[in-house]
Amino acid sequence: MSEPPAATTDGVDLAHYLRRRRVPVWFEARGRVTRNGDRFTLPSPTDELRLRPKGRRIPRGWVLITYRLTARDLPSLTPYLRVTDSHGAVTRIDLQATRGGQGRDVVLLPDDTVSIAMGLGRATEVVAKQCTFTELGEVWLFSKTAKLAAAKGVRNRTGAKTEVARMRSEGDDLQTTKHTLLNLAQGQLDRSYERWIEQYDNRSDADRRAMERLAKQWENPPQVHVVVDANGATADQLARTTASLMRQPYPHWTAAVYNCDSTNRLVVSRAGVVDDRVSFGGDTVNATHVSFLTGADLVSDHGLFSLAADAVALPDIALRYTDEDVIDDAGHRSQPDMKPDWDPVFAASRPIANRLALWSVEAFGKVPDRAYSTAELAELSLELTHEEVRHLPVVGYHRNTANVDSTEAVTTTPPHAGDDTLGRVSAIVCTRDRPELLGVCMRGLLDQTDYPDLEVIVVDNGTTNAEALDQLERFAADDRVTVVTHDAPFNFSELNNLGATHATGDLLLLLNNDIEVTDAGWLRHMAALAARDDVGAVGARLDYPDGSLQHGGVVVGMGGVAGHVLKHLPAGLVDSSGGVTATRLGGAGTAAAMVMRREVFEEVGGFDAESLTVAFNDVDLCIRIRNRGLMVLWTPEARLVHHESVSRGRDTSPTASARFAAEIEVMRSRWAPLLDSGDPFHSPNLANDREDGSLAFPPRYEPVWLD
Repeated sequence: MSEPPAATTDGVDLAHYLRRRRVPVWFEARGRVTRNGDRFTLPSPTDELRLRPKGRRIPRGWVLITYRLTARDLPSLTPYLRVTDSHGAVTRIDLQATRGGQGRDVVLLPDDTVSIAMGLGRATEVVAKQCTFTELGEVWLFSKTAKLAAAKGVRNRTGAKTEVARMRSEGDDLQTTKHTLLNLAQGQLDRSYERWIEQYDNRSDADRRAMERLAKQWENPPQVHVVVDANGATADQLARTTASLMRQPYPHWTAAVYNCDSTNRLVVSRAGVVDDRVSFGGDTVNATHVSFLTGADLVSDHGLFSLAADAVALPDIALRYTDEDVIDDAGHRSQPDMKPDWDPVFAASRPIANRLALWSVEAFGKVPDRAYSTAELAELSLELTHEEVRHLPVVGYHRNTANVDSTEAVTTTPPHAGDDTLGRVSAIVCTRDRPELLGVCMRGLLDQTDYPDLEVIVVDNGTTNAEALDQLERFAADDRVTVVTHDAPFNFSELNNLGATHATGDLLLLLNNDIEVTDAGWLRHMAALAARDDVGAVGARLDYPDGSLQHGGVVVGMGGVAGHVLKHLPAGLVDSSGGVTATRLGGAGTAAAMVMRREVFEEVGGFDAESLTVAFNDVDLCIRIRNRGLMVLWTPEARLVHHESVSRGRDTSPTASARFAAEIEVMRSRWAPLLDSGDPFHSPNLANDREDGSLAFPPRYEPVWLD
């Protein structure tokens, strides 16, 4: 029986605004989650339940979700949805706490949502059997705006009502009103550093007492000697520095202030911010560990304790370092530098383990009798092995604004192989039709790339366009180009594996056909790094055509599988950690532009053409490379423009959506422990469900005194 036509007014589909379509949803086990009837066991905080709506179409737009959970630890559960769209973008939507197990919330689902999962924020055993999604119309949104806004964290409920009244009175069109409602309902969560400090880095008196109590329990507490370089600091700034030491709840420390003139020494002494633990000069002290401060900078209230506690737990570590931020003379904090785990490649060009780095005296060689520059300390850190250095993701150091622009460069640079040892590069470019894209890409390779020995293997995946066929014939006439035909359904992994079998070079370049070359020397940089014996793969900086960042490295585990970091960072801007300015380690890279040794590609078996035909095949490849002890690097020295997915477009068909969901499941089943443990090169203080480099709410790290 056919449905009656939709009611319309002036061509407007009223069902779109009035609909209330209810869809039953089933809970299913996924990944490591086990099921016994309606009872599910989630082994870890990152494990999730799959939500499968009845029927083929997933609800979209504004949706009312109702569900019921039963669990012993119900009050401590923090439910959320993880929504994946057909582009691979993952959005986390935090839900309200349940009331007696009954959950009721309003969420906005993308029109091209392909999968939805529910997490509960902790390892638990839960009974979950009732769930309904109800698609909501625009009229419902108008009538419930104030309640909706309050449910999503808009602090001023009256303000939400006033805003809706204003929109109605001023006659805003429905689309404008909807956009404003979206901003109200989603709350545009305040992800400012001020809010992060208030919630997660604001130490209470109870925290201080807990630290003092724990420190008294240690049989052999680390004896920390702090070297303070007063050069360039005013008397007031130096007084604040020593006062920050005096406030430490960890008592087992001494300090020596160097490069301090008599006037500043007198001011500091009279300010009452020193005791007999602080000396001006090189008094002989007994210490097990040494640390360094720059004049005018401050130690956070938990800085020394965090380092000392870690030294008690792991006494064999030679060097440990913390995160830091910037503080002005009024005490306002900004510019958080949330650092990666130890990355010697990054540290070779940008010091990350210098300020408040805690050295064992054994590793440093002596108790210092002078101040050391940040460059000296950074170069000393590069002499250590990866296992000897440890990162603590706590903000232990506040750098004064006067010292922000005074970073001393490290003289060591990442070693490159010489150009004469690099050998031939075999570029693999997969294509189908779209001659305007392939033409730009090939001209960039053949005419604009400065590399002495380059061959290009074009893998044609069933081109039918006459202009494109003529173009391929012209390219094939070039001695540097080989055209391979593979007329089969699109399988990115299979196409690149085929191209690799035709390669004669020692290095492989995997390159999308929608890449545009803008700098002649890009390939030399990538090849030089990839030729190193300790490197498995090298990725490039990829920009969108407007100059904003598209690929600044891949974070393994982001959104449950992987995501790009600092996506859409505007042209010319630098993140507070400087990660987009220096070559560094990464969890994975994108095969849109990646160079590796052919022997590495063959040793790990190439791409998985059976289970990962389109998505995540490059992430899977990089994980297998890292598991062989090789580094995956990202470098901004190779900069290209990526017209992302222009050649194939966005496939949002049910078949493609099912395939994408299946590939997520493959990655989760294969690498879940690694994905859930966190990417070591992406701070647990940074969001793992957003690609914009914003702060994590909450951080994925718990301070020692809260264990």
